[in-house]
Amino acid sequence: MSIWPQLLHEIENFPRDVRNLPVSPQVSREEIRTELDQRYTFDTPVPLDTLTEDVMRMMRAWTVHVTHPRYFGLFNPSVRQAGVIADALAALYNPQLATWSHAPVANELEQLTLLKPERPSSSSSVQARSRSMWYRLLSLISWM
Repeated sequence: MSIWPQLLHEIENFPRDVRNLPVSPQVSREEIRTELDQRYTFDTPVPLDTLTEDVMRMMRAWTVHVTHPRYFGLFNPSVRQAGVIADALAALYNPQLATWSHAPVANELEQLTLLKPERPSSSSSVQARSRSMWYRLLSLISWM
């Protein structure tokens, strides 16, 4: 399978599939290191599609899934489709925000997200304003 359909399949299916995975991995450091040492010797290149498949498999098996419906640990925000897309776009375009001239639109999006004044209606609640600020903060983080 080509790398892109494989990755898109994982992005589309993982949020649904996570409920069928263990919440927490049952694995030792030695087990992971043994597999990594056997699979990745750095003697020969590993095809990107193979590497991608390996990492997706290992992440499914050997990570705590904080988006799992039976995860009751510390508060961890869920993954949103917009965040996955924003991270992919940021990785693709690699905007350099240190200088406005290198990433004008990324800088302006950041400014819009952080600095645009809140214009609550007279009936809006403190909770709604707080939620709006969190959404803006999360939007900014997605661009970093």
